[in-house]
Amino acid sequence: MQNNTLYGQSIWDLSLQQFGSVEFCGNLINDNNLNFNSKLKSNQQITINNSNLGDNDIKNFYKFRGLNINNAQSEAMPPNIGGDYNNDYNNDYL
Repeated sequence: MQNNTLYGQSIWDLSLQQFGSVEFCGNLINDNNLNFNSKLKSNQQITINNSNLGDNDIKNFYKFRGLNINNAQSEAMPPNIGGDYNNDYNNDYL
C-alpha cells in the first residue's frame, strides 16, 4: 500500500497514523530505506506493508475522523509578550 506524505509529516507521524503506535516506525524505515531522522517531502510516496499490524482502535479513530498526524513545527516565532527575557528579571515587566 502506498501513502503520500503531507507537508511536515515525519516517519513518527506516519507510524502513529498508519499503525496507531510509534512501535512500528522501524517497519516504515526498513520498507522505505529511511532512517529515524529522515526528512520527508510533501507528497513523497511511502510504502506501508503489514497494515494489519498495530492498534485498530487508534487507526480507526484517525481514519474515520479524517485526521492526519502532523507534528511539524512552524517556522513562525511566538509573539513577543514583552520583556527582554534575560536572566536578571530586573524591571523587565514594569
